[in-house]
Amino acid sequence: GQYTAFNASLVAESKTKFAKASCNTTHSLAFREVGKRYAHRLNSERVKSYQIAKVLGIEAFTVSLKGMGALDADGKPTDRLKTLQAGFLAGQVIVAIRRFCQSADPKITTAHLKYIDGIEGSETKGENNAKVRDYLLPFCERAWADMVDTNGTLPFSHDVYVKIWQLGTGQDRPVIAADYILLDEYQDTAPVFVSILQQQTQALIILVGDDNQRIY
Repeated sequence: GQYTAFNASLVAESKTKFAKASCNTTHSLAFREVGKRYAHRLNSERVKSYQIAKVLGIEAFTVSLKGMGALDADGKPTDRLKTLQAGFLAGQVIVAIRRFCQSADPKITTAHLKYIDGIEGSETKGENNAKVRDYLLPFCERAWADMVDTNGTLPFSHDVYVKIWQLGTGQDRPVIAADYILLDEYQDTAPVFVSILQQQTQALIILVGDDNQRIY
């Protein structure tokens, strides 16, 4: 058997109670299979957003806040422009990568980019956010290509190798070698690991959780 949970202290406690089941955090299972190849990328020096923008080739992006400008000589509203700096946009890309890694989705899309407050005019109705998302998607894809590269240079987190494991296919698909898998604190389990469990067709899956104790 295999006991697993997100919380490391819970797993440590469980090791004293289970005699016939291995006990591991969800991240350690992924590290054993995939993460060890990326160990050298973990705990790297912090990289500032403007540096990430330079690596990815992100430039400042300007949107028009229609209906939010001053009135012209004829009394009609003029457009006011707002420029999103490259560093800020790079930060949005990194957040999108994090959201993608926690999801069960097969590829990164504009849906993983957060809605940006303060960039819509009274007449745009979400158009500016859509334009920014379309602009940033290629950079999100470029960032993910860097993540899956063992020689990549962007900041790398533990969630990334879990996602890489989840997306594996064929001989690289995620396999947990057990007849039964016990997942504790299911309410705090990210969709990415639920997807990994759903691929364990050889095992009995037991999920234990309580929505009223949700923390994450």
